[in-house]
Amino acid sequence: MAGVDVGEIQEKIEELGDSKNSKWNAIYISFLAVLLAVCGLGGGNNGEDMMTSVIKMSDTYNYFQAKNARQTLYKISVDQMNLMLVTQPTMPAAARAEVQAKIDQYKATIQRYESDPKENDGKKELLEQAKAFSDQHSESVKIDPYFDFSETLFQIAIVLMSVYLITGLRYIMLGSYVTGGMGLFLLVDAYTLFLELPFL
Repeated sequence: MAGVDVGEIQEKIEELGDSKNSKWNAIYISFLAVLLAVCGLGGGNNGEDMMTSVIKMSDTYNYFQAKNARQTLYKISVDQMNLMLVTQPTMPAAARAEVQAKIDQYKATIQRYESDPKENDGKKELLEQAKAFSDQHSESVKIDPYFDFSETLFQIAIVLMSVYLITGLRYIMLGSYVTGGMGLFLLVDAYTLFLELPFL
């Protein structure tokens, strides 16, 4: 996060003396600094959530692909053993029973790979998990610009207020209030997403 030296701004306030506005200005700048810190924390956490969700989504899809590959091998083995039973009608009964038992075992494994609610790691469950991680990632990507713009607006508001303290130009102070208000709006929106802005 690009830093704004609030300590230097506080020194400027003290240099202005004990005017009735200096305490309000100090409170206002301190409030902006707190909001900037909250924004940085939220943006950082959201960035971690984006990375974590991508990693988990990738791992889950890889696990799904591995399950799918193993399931395909079992299906091929079942087909081969069924073909063996058909093409070797003179196979001894004991051997035929052994092959059939193996076919049944592989079919059960194929079904378990398809869906396994007990272990929650069948292909069906893995796809659901991957979709949940994908949705989480999409949500984090959606709110990330709100944190970025909010952080930038708070920094601009602090800079504008510091310029006002030096120049005394009231329109610069008003610009700081407007910019800070916009930053606060985006910060609240980043945490709640009560209003989705199409241009972000």
